[in-house]
Amino acid sequence: MAVQPIESFRTAVPGQLEERVRRTLGRISRRQRLERRMLGMLAAAAQHGDAALLGTVIAETLSWPETSDALLLRKASLLYAMTALLARAGYMEAALRLAPSIPFAPGMAQVLVFSVGSPQQRFCWRVTPAYALVSGRRPVALPVAELAAPYCRNEVEIDRAYLERVLMPRRHRPPPILLLPHPLGQVRLDGRAFVILDGNHRVACAWHQRRFWISGYILTPREGDTVLISHSQWPPYASVRRVTSEPRPPGPAAE
Repeated sequence: MAVQPIESFRTAVPGQLEERVRRTLGRISRRQRLERRMLGMLAAAAQHGDAALLGTVIAETLSWPETSDALLLRKASLLYAMTALLARAGYMEAALRLAPSIPFAPGMAQVLVFSVGSPQQRFCWRVTPAYALVSGRRPVALPVAELAAPYCRNEVEIDRAYLERVLMPRRHRPPPILLLPHPLGQVRLDGRAFVILDGNHRVACAWHQRRFWISGYILTPREGDTVLISHSQWPPYASVRRVTSEPRPPGPAAE
């Protein structure tokens, strides 16, 4: 699967800027991993408003064969990343059109989240099993003290070297793993209701969360590793001081 040089930039970008764009696209085309090439081309198209390139990259990705489980999973992962990139770049309509075309891959689902607050937000959210740890509960009035107790007593084994390297490279004492519910509510995955969870941007010590009255779910080290590996920096998260134990009404979410 190869994306051809982008001829539509020839008329869209004049002079020196056109040459700079061509050099950028040349560097992207030399990337070894197919996923990096495709995402780079998509990002370039979104940045410069090239609808033709945008459509070409999406069509090329959708034409990728699904003849094995490995190819299916790889294709789904790339399409998930593309929907997030499109949403992040403001091409929400393109993201919404692309999401239903993502092939089914076990344990993975694409979630479209619509906020009900002001200003309105819409974005795509990739759900993996790590984000579907809590089933059938709403993030309200959780027993924070009881959840924090094992951590306060040092009864939970934490891979601190991993946390320091991945989460907080500039801090000497990383906090325990804490998974917090995203304020936009719940989603259904494989026919079951799950709370949408967030494990990186609002990581805090379990006993520290009580000061901000944040409801949370503490993970096992194995679950935490999965979340940290799967975590994406999109979408943006609300300030921890504004997330209370009484969540905002969740917007409708659909797979």
